[in-house]
Amino acid sequence: MLQGLTKRADNCSQSAQIGRGPVGVIVGLGLALAVGLTGGLWPIGAIADPTAASAAPLQSLGLTNSFGQDAVHQRVFNWLGLKSASYTDPYIKLVELTGSETPSANDLVLAPAQTTGCTITPVAYTMTTYNAYTCTVSDLLPGASYAYLVGAKRDDQAFESAVATFTTESAADADAFTFLDFADSQSSPVTQYAPYWGNTLAAALTAHPEARIAIQNGDITEAPDAANITAWLDAADDQLGSIAFNPVLGNHDSPSAAQPMWDAIFPRDTWPQTDLPDYADAGALEYAQIYGNALFLYINTNLDSTADLKKTSQWIESTVTAHGTNADGTSRFIIAVEHKSPFGGLHSGAGAYPTGDYGNPQIVAELPKTFDKVGVDLVLAGHDHNLIRSLPIQWDDATGKASWDRAEASLDTINSDDDGLIYYIPRNSGEKTYPLIPEPTTTSRPWIAWRWSPPGNYTAADNTVYAAVTVTRTEIQVKAYRAGDPDTPVDQFTITQNNSTPLPPVDPGRVMITGVHQVGETLHAYASPSDAASAEPDVPQAASLLFSYQWMRDGTPIPGATSAAHTITAADLTAHLTVEVTTSAEGFASSSQVWPALKIGSTGRVRVAGDATVGSTLTASTDGPVSVAAFATLTWFWVRVDATGERTPIPGAMESTYSPTTADLGQSIMACLHDVDYPKPMRCSAGVSVG
Repeated sequence: MLQGLTKRADNCSQSAQIGRGPVGVIVGLGLALAVGLTGGLWPIGAIADPTAASAAPLQSLGLTNSFGQDAVHQRVFNWLGLKSASYTDPYIKLVELTGSETPSANDLVLAPAQTTGCTITPVAYTMTTYNAYTCTVSDLLPGASYAYLVGAKRDDQAFESAVATFTTESAADADAFTFLDFADSQSSPVTQYAPYWGNTLAAALTAHPEARIAIQNGDITEAPDAANITAWLDAADDQLGSIAFNPVLGNHDSPSAAQPMWDAIFPRDTWPQTDLPDYADAGALEYAQIYGNALFLYINTNLDSTADLKKTSQWIESTVTAHGTNADGTSRFIIAVEHKSPFGGLHSGAGAYPTGDYGNPQIVAELPKTFDKVGVDLVLAGHDHNLIRSLPIQWDDATGKASWDRAEASLDTINSDDDGLIYYIPRNSGEKTYPLIPEPTTTSRPWIAWRWSPPGNYTAADNTVYAAVTVTRTEIQVKAYRAGDPDTPVDQFTITQNNSTPLPPVDPGRVMITGVHQVGETLHAYASPSDAASAEPDVPQAASLLFSYQWMRDGTPIPGATSAAHTITAADLTAHLTVEVTTSAEGFASSSQVWPALKIGSTGRVRVAGDATVGSTLTASTDGPVSVAAFATLTWFWVRVDATGERTPIPGAMESTYSPTTADLGQSIMACLHDVDYPKPMRCSAGVSVG
């Protein structure tokens, strides 16, 4: 269970303008609270802190997190609470870390909320006494580390968890990042989850603090009942609150009726967005994500009918086609995660190929063919409770079967394009362990290159295994470790590919936005190549360039806003709009530019009231739906207009009121609104003649 901490009753304030910088965030309760860490970052005004009273410990279970719409800007946090606890109004607070020490709850600073909010979902199936609490935080900074806590309310009392930390994806992760992989964590009896699964997880996280993702290859529990699930979550404690956790389901996590429960406990978004198959049975925990130089495919092999596997293959093909390549033209490594390996150990049979998983030849016939077709580089699986590395396996279209060469059993560097695909099972991370399968032969499991079991008591808790996998721009480095000796790998190998030479980048040219940035007006984005660059022989000429557009509201893409023009709607009001223009050309890597954000206002018409005589007072106002005071970047200024229409600012006249002087006699003056985010006046009044 998470241990709660007491927070300080800070004086908090409401942000009038969203800004970036070293910030903390609180979400939930429909509030945005802000204090700049360095002072003066945001205009502020008093507002009540919803957790101003001393917080009690939050009795939560299973705090986990993963990526939302991407691994850079959005994170999804999830935990369980008993319905009898009557927790309401879930929230999350976080602060960007600027030093090496993790702050306490008392140190958290509240700042503008960049979030899609928090939800409460009743958990189904065997966990009906629990609610799932989910909070999504958006607009995070790339490569930033954050401290956070989760909380909820009951009546007027706040309840908060301990402080945890996480780090968002950075540009450097494309060069190298590490993730951890765990096979079957199921344990029996339930008292064995802590010494096996909990111990394995702790050993891996301690030995590899640089890891960004923890993957679980299915058979999370021995059975999908409350006793097993709560024991599994208790054994994990709060360890999965600081690393993104991405599981798939195994056969012990079935039946299909249990899958809505797993979706509530581990809500996982697919990024990039692709249409998941419409399975006849619920298809929980099947999703795709991009991180660094890898595209991960998380596959539910419980959906193992021929019809469902065909749908899975179509989803895999469309996802890899759309997202298997980096912007510079190089291929991403493609890593598939599934429970049932078509080329495993005990459950793959001991006879002639193909036999099938649990006597299910459909998986053997379908998925290896698809993996070979799209160029999967590594398959991570479970189900067999042995450490098993396959030979490099290819698909032979002529025979309709997989093929391998036993002479390649000693390879420790495998080119996935030339040699074939490796299927890997990192033994088990839970109590359930199988004896070592017999040595493979040409007639018995001939696809296995290497298998391993620890000497002595192979069922001991410190003999569980996990894999630490590092993905770089040019290779995948796989190392497997015993939980009892995380310093010495028991197996290691490297996967390479015929990664294409990076394409030269196309010149992105210049991007401009024209139009009045108010509700109802239309903005137009214009892109043109650089005159100097387009003259170079290796840069495409303007006629061959293609431009694509994505308008964004406060940094978040606006659905459907992908043309050069965008009509400003009420949803854009008080937000910052910008557009990302991507320039592409055949034979070149695409390039993107983002136009600086424009603040959207709807102040209506500017009016001037009062007697336009020397010494009197003129007052400017607007009749729009939003007060000028709502815009931190708006200022008033007054101008004189000569006979030619030339407008000259009046020195010092920068308030909503102005008293004409003798210098104004015989001239026309106007009141205007100016936005520092935009170089021209937003709106001016009609001219008033001073007499």
